[in-house]
Amino acid sequence: MKYILLDVDDLVFCNEVIADCINTSSISYIARRFGIDYLTASDISNHLLPNVGHTTKILDHSIDTLQDFNHEVFAKLTISELAKHVTEENRNTIKKLLQIKDTLDVEFVLCTNTPLMYCVRVFKAMQFSLFDLFSPKHIFTSDIIGCVKPDANYFNYVEEELS
Repeated sequence: MKYILLDVDDLVFCNEVIADCINTSSISYIARRFGIDYLTASDISNHLLPNVGHTTKILDHSIDTLQDFNHEVFAKLTISELAKHVTEENRNTIKKLLQIKDTLDVEFVLCTNTPLMYCVRVFKAMQFSLFDLFSPKHIFTSDIIGCVKPDANYFNYVEEELS
């Protein structure tokens, strides 16, 4: 079987408004955890994020921090909130991916640092099901795996599951 790995943010669902909302919430999370103001947290994020790859790694590498982050940053992004910002381009991206999947006879694999509940909501907001594009056995989210990209453990887990 041929696999194509896809991420939700900036590929399957490229939406600047939602990306900004996630970024703002991520910085607010850093501010809350360190007990600092938003501007300082933003500076820390801008400086460290390119090197560590995920907001939670600025704090620590624990599963508890990852789950806390996922809840705080993504819980408010409900289906109705996401739907307000879904564009026709977002829906067309899914349609094109479905055509590619059928034409090339490949399996798409979801590899994302976002939590599963967010992925499900994004697809529902676009009037699709997550399972239209991904088999349940090919969904690897941060809350399922317990770590985030670019951690080698993340990719090792995915590789082992696909073997």
